[in-house]
Amino acid sequence: MPDVYFLIRWLCKAIVSSLFGDVNVINPENVPLYGSVIFVGNHNNQFIDACVLVANIPRQVKFIVAEKSMRRAVIGKLASIIGCISVKRPEDLKFKGIGHICWVKGDKKIKGINTRFRLDVQMGDKLLTQNKIFLVAKIESETELIIQDAINIECEDKKNGVPFKIIPKINQTEVYNLVTSSLKKGDTIGIFPEGGSHDRTNLLPLKPGVAIMTLCALADGVEDVSIIPVGLSYSKLYQLQGCVTLFYGNAIIISQDLCKDYNNNHRETISKVLSKIEEGMRSCMLTSKDHETSRCIELCVSLYTPERMTISKNKIYNNLQLFCKMFWKFGNSKEIENLSYELKCYEKLLKANKIKDDEVWMLKQSTSAATLKFIEHICSLIFCVIFGMTFSLLWLPLVAISIYLAEKHRESALKNSTVKIQGCDVVASYKVLVLLVLLPTFNIMYGLVFSLYLYESWLSRIAFVILSMCILPICYYINLNYSAQIPTLLRQMKILLKVICGKINVWRDNERELISTRHELQLKVRDLVSNLGPDVSDDFLEQLYRNIPKFVVDADTKRLIRGKDEWVPILQRSQLEYKEEIL
Repeated sequence: MPDVYFLIRWLCKAIVSSLFGDVNVINPENVPLYGSVIFVGNHNNQFIDACVLVANIPRQVKFIVAEKSMRRAVIGKLASIIGCISVKRPEDLKFKGIGHICWVKGDKKIKGINTRFRLDVQMGDKLLTQNKIFLVAKIESETELIIQDAINIECEDKKNGVPFKIIPKINQTEVYNLVTSSLKKGDTIGIFPEGGSHDRTNLLPLKPGVAIMTLCALADGVEDVSIIPVGLSYSKLYQLQGCVTLFYGNAIIISQDLCKDYNNNHRETISKVLSKIEEGMRSCMLTSKDHETSRCIELCVSLYTPERMTISKNKIYNNLQLFCKMFWKFGNSKEIENLSYELKCYEKLLKANKIKDDEVWMLKQSTSAATLKFIEHICSLIFCVIFGMTFSLLWLPLVAISIYLAEKHRESALKNSTVKIQGCDVVASYKVLVLLVLLPTFNIMYGLVFSLYLYESWLSRIAFVILSMCILPICYYINLNYSAQIPTLLRQMKILLKVICGKINVWRDNERELISTRHELQLKVRDLVSNLGPDVSDDFLEQLYRNIPKFVVDADTKRLIRGKDEWVPILQRSQLEYKEEIL
């Protein structure tokens, strides 16, 4: 098994290095190399989440995998090889109920029309209707049942009723026993307690399974079970060579007192354990209200950092976490709302000019500096085209097919989910699954076609096909690494070309607006942080200044104030001012 796991880990590393140009691991020292460990992580990228963990955790991890996934051809086979534990998810076993149901808002009673509740429904099952889930507490008759909580929505059709689905309650005792057995041996368990993957910017409610597993293991005599929260954050996931950050949090230790309480009060003890796990997971993650807020937070961190200052990925991530806290606490305040509006306008301005925030400084270069940089970019572009497009005719069909099929799968996943926003969490995973099948198939086909043309001996042809299967993936990987740089080079060359041709004022007015807007926003963000920071937490500013020293920020702020009028668009300047135009 360890030898096979080594091969699977090598495959995961190959996938991760192909998908992501930068893998940033924070706090790797928090991973215990020995003993019983449960890794709990957020689930925003389906199978890629597990792939990233396998590639970076220096231990063999047994993941808790949905039975539905275990039945899939590629994933199921790989998961069973490395000893993953299969679990039945109630939502995967849901089925359409016979008849229709209706109810009165504020009541706990649900009435059925042509239903057979005694046959189809059990106590503890859930009913899904109108995108709401209701827990069944008691079955009165074939056409009447009681749910746990009062219904807070109106029935869409009280006369004829509405269709519903039944989510059965599953007995997971066998799974808990398997997990306990593994932890007794000192193995490592991996689980995503949200239940399924999603593309939201916040945690879904955690399933109680992870808490029950831990408490059952402790009750059965397993000592020192460490729960390690893991935060997975993706950047530019849908582009070639994106970024992923893996943050290991501090270990969560469940006391024996809680284990004893579990025997007396199951529900309350499980809630306490889940609360600890959720708190640990949130300390590792980047959470926000929605995707727009996430983009505003990223812009704030970029604007707060002094221009062209190089800081480590770890410090950038820490800054993002701090700004997330500020936006959660003051998200509804006028200051944050006004800033968010201005940031969105600035973001539109960046998109209109096809430039990124961290590239705005390039517009302020002198003509000579921009010319030298432009020549350098031309040389880099030629180099990237040579090394990035050599085998493009061979791998572009693979990429095109994977993109098409992944989009179809995204639409299907979105249609069948109640928690996904756009279904983007399944795209990268499905592309990888498609390529795992297509890559060897196409390479064999390419090898056969070229060998038939080049060689007459069947022995030589077979050798050429085998060589193609081994060499072509390496060539594709090199191509992808270089071709991913081409769009950035072209975009920056366009910026530099504008600077070189900057003597024409019409060309520069939009750029002046960009630079001036950025300067104003930098000052506003820093002022807001100074005012709101102490109210976020006592050590908010202290943590921020550990990442970017206060004297550096203050010096840059003074520079911005001194040069405030330097880049104001020409048409906006007062006619009474007779300042010489610098550009």
